[in-house]
Amino acid sequence: MNFLPPLKRSAWLIFLSIFLLSAWSEVVFAQPPVYVVTDLGVLPGYDSSAATSINNKGQVAGYEFTSTTPLHAFVWSDGVMTDLSSGSESVAFSINNNGQVAGYALPPRSGCSPYCGKGDAMLWQNGVRTDLSSLFNLGGGIEAAYINDSGQVAYWQFFTATGPSFTTSFLWESGLNGFTVPNLGLLEVTHINNKGQVSGQNCAAYNAQTSVCVRKVAAIWQNGIITNLATPPDNSDVSGIAYYINDFGQAVGSVQISGSNNHATFWENNGSMTDLGTLGGPTSDARSINSFDQIVGSSNTSNGGTHAFLYSNGQMIDLNNQIVDPSWNWVRRLGLMMLARS
Repeated sequence: MNFLPPLKRSAWLIFLSIFLLSAWSEVVFAQPPVYVVTDLGVLPGYDSSAATSINNKGQVAGYEFTSTTPLHAFVWSDGVMTDLSSGSESVAFSINNNGQVAGYALPPRSGCSPYCGKGDAMLWQNGVRTDLSSLFNLGGGIEAAYINDSGQVAYWQFFTATGPSFTTSFLWESGLNGFTVPNLGLLEVTHINNKGQVSGQNCAAYNAQTSVCVRKVAAIWQNGIITNLATPPDNSDVSGIAYYINDFGQAVGSVQISGSNNHATFWENNGSMTDLGTLGGPTSDARSINSFDQIVGSSNTSNGGTHAFLYSNGQMIDLNNQIVDPSWNWVRRLGLMMLARS
């Protein structure tokens, strides 16, 4: 599964969803929120950009591209966008509150723009790029990488050994010998919190004859143990994914309800689950949760559209209805991230 946001989406629209959804520590539905819109722009030579992560200092990580050039990782801070790519294809997936950035990079290649494929896990800090996955020669590349405030980087990669293809994940952290790399097993990583807990998707049913995982479920890794999260009691043979885990161990994601329809889901740190429902359509996804139990994501609506939502105090709020000036003619389709503090 590729966790890159949809291409051809400008960074200021993504940043709008990220920034605005972080603005409420206490949601007052009687009054519309005040929106601040920041166009992050692009560097010379690029025409499109997308933001993937924001920290509590308002620094934003992401990537930019054109239809004929590879993706390039960037960091935006105080109005300045900095190219992290060093000339190679790269994507920044995550930025922590210390300004450290995790993502992937690979050497330039031709004939596959704008997305050439998988590279090595990278850590960018203080202008220096560190290759975290060159320690291993697994014959594949990184799908996603995420960093917490302690500088731990959780990443997963797809590779082909002698025979079938596999995915595996690693947790990188600086140690006495420069690094330690616990193996996170087959978990496909989506986030790491400040306690070192990792959310993602784990293989729950494997077909040995075809060497294919036939069912993946939401899961959490902690202290060397992968725990599959709860599924609906009347349907245990379903798939799911946990996209985010906050510092209280609460996770959000989605679970298959029927057919190809998923519902946004909240898992409490005691293992219990809550179906958050939808905005009237068949499908929804929860992508992030902050320390105030506020959840953001996306949902189908009754008219077939897809809108960003905020879930708080038992209510799912259509954020497209919170646009102050309808003449803007914007449709917010996805809430990606909330800040730990609102």
